[in-house]
Amino acid sequence: MADDSNHTTVLRPVIYVCACHNSGHCTALDENDPNNQAKNTGGRFNFLPCVCQEGYTGAFCEEDLDACEENLQPCYPGVKCIDLPPPANESGYKCGSCPNGFTGNGAECTGEMVFIRAKGFKVFFMGYAHFPLCRIRFR
Repeated sequence: MADDSNHTTVLRPVIYVCACHNSGHCTALDENDPNNQAKNTGGRFNFLPCVCQEGYTGAFCEEDLDACEENLQPCYPGVKCIDLPPPANESGYKCGSCPNGFTGNGAECTGEMVFIRAKGFKVFFMGYAHFPLCRIRFR
């Protein structure tokens, strides 16, 4: 762009993009924060940092938070952990049913342990067997 004196001005706008998904919202870019460099593509085109709604994670809130993984598979061994959909957060999971012969809420189960001895090997499994065995009860 030139004026009457033939001086030239070059405009170089900096563009800030809000690319948050799943109702996440953008926050102001802190120029002094070195963590923002990953979202910066050279100073003229910048992605603003996102604050995610509960149940979402990732730089742009694009990933569903897996509460089962976040809680290191919190259900009783052998019980399926079911991740609840957002807006559930870290506590957004439920456990399936306890194994056959056990009672409880899926996170904690009580019942019988059955030991089988066959050809010199001791095998441990949880549940009831379909033939007579030695049963040890615990609570």
